[in-house]
Amino acid sequence: MKKLTLIFTLLITATFGQAQEIVTEFWHENGLYFNFHNIVETSDNCLIVECPLFEEAFVGPDLGVMFYKFSTDGIVTDSLLIEIQDVPLRTMFDCDLEHPDNYVFAYFEKVHDTLLFRMKTIDKTLTIIGEENLVIDCSPMLFSGYSYDFFVDSFGDIIASYSLNDTPNEFFMTYFLRIGFDGMLKDRKEVPEIRFFDDLVLKHTGIYSESPLRYCYWGSNHNADIYDNPPIRFYVLDSLFNVVDEQRFYSYQNCFYSHNWEQHFATIDSLYYLHVNTYKKLDSNYYTIRSILLEKRNRNHEVTTTALFGTSKLQPEALRVIAIDCNTIYLSYMTTVGEPNHLVLLRLDGGLNIQWERHFLSEDMFHWATCMKVLQDGSIAVGSYVYGQTPGSISVVVFNDNYDSLEEQGIVVRPYTYYPNPVQDNLHLQYSPDVKPTSIELYDLQGRLVRAQKNGLESLNMADLPSGTYTMRVKMEDGKVFSDKIVKKS
Repeated sequence: MKKLTLIFTLLITATFGQAQEIVTEFWHENGLYFNFHNIVETSDNCLIVECPLFEEAFVGPDLGVMFYKFSTDGIVTDSLLIEIQDVPLRTMFDCDLEHPDNYVFAYFEKVHDTLLFRMKTIDKTLTIIGEENLVIDCSPMLFSGYSYDFFVDSFGDIIASYSLNDTPNEFFMTYFLRIGFDGMLKDRKEVPEIRFFDDLVLKHTGIYSESPLRYCYWGSNHNADIYDNPPIRFYVLDSLFNVVDEQRFYSYQNCFYSHNWEQHFATIDSLYYLHVNTYKKLDSNYYTIRSILLEKRNRNHEVTTTALFGTSKLQPEALRVIAIDCNTIYLSYMTTVGEPNHLVLLRLDGGLNIQWERHFLSEDMFHWATCMKVLQDGSIAVGSYVYGQTPGSISVVVFNDNYDSLEEQGIVVRPYTYYPNPVQDNLHLQYSPDVKPTSIELYDLQGRLVRAQKNGLESLNMADLPSGTYTMRVKMEDGKVFSDKIVKKS
């Protein structure tokens, strides 16, 4: 194990009501983080995060995969570096359901013509207590480095899928595995229905339904653009990996689905499921506009409700969606691809209406957020990393969701969010898709109207105003008016 020098920063900022946002950032002074794989919650009320660690961007040897364990107040208690020469793009890190204080880290590795499934069991002190190396395939065919995925089903088995490139026949074959947390290979099966002539570099697998137990598999071509619109391929498999349903999703309202780093499926109940993706359209100047598209579908795959988020020329990217029950849904996404951005977390009801929305992390860096988890106490953890800067960083933001208590207290949850506050130049506003603002008015402490606008209500220019505290009044089409205190800084 290599010795790492770490700097830890804990930032706490207030959010609505008495809730708190807890932002914990971990810095490694001589390396770079790339990707953020998973968060697990321990029995002693701590979190363990897993992320790959590189010595330099695109050059130099990979250091391996880093694990940090930290308490709810952001204090790091343990760390572990598992050295891997070629860090895989995807790994699995999850709790052993039969042994809650043990966790399994697993990944595929191709050694010459042999495909291995490597498993390491780690206890809550981040000590490796077991290791298994399963030979999965011995073949000259090429292992597709992107088209594989893992998840844990309700029986406590690891379900893994991977693809092999059959070069002479020029197609990709898909296999499913069932592996116990003890390292036993219980089943391996080729699924002939899932066979493609192109590499599905973006794919996801998960649980489609609990009763009966069924799995889902879908993928799309990462290289899709406005002139090449391959479908999202969606398959439902039974517990024996037999395909029982197959669908193709091509477009939404004449706009096509875009590639997405984290296409995600979430089951709501026995009647409905969710699919989150990005989609593209062209404006009048043929500029590509991307949005977050969340679709609620019934088990016949018919769309019953849709919602769009982050509509912007700033290239928003979908991340994760989690359904707690039929009326509590969490969606997280980042606002920009390719330049400094901020991250968004929303709570939605069963009609996909926003109940609250929070923007977090600064806009002076580009944050990739790829992990979201609902913890046992009902709080929500979002993991992200900053790549391409030295030192790189990873962060975990934990939100306490007290929306139900806010409703009982009669506190109004605004159907919009505004940032930054304090503000120096432009105040930005984003609205729930179910409301329409009609005007914004700004008053000084003496009650004098200093600014009013009825157009361009997504931003308010305050650059020429003197520093101080102002009252912003936002009026909606239904007549409701919301007031907020805005601090203008010099």
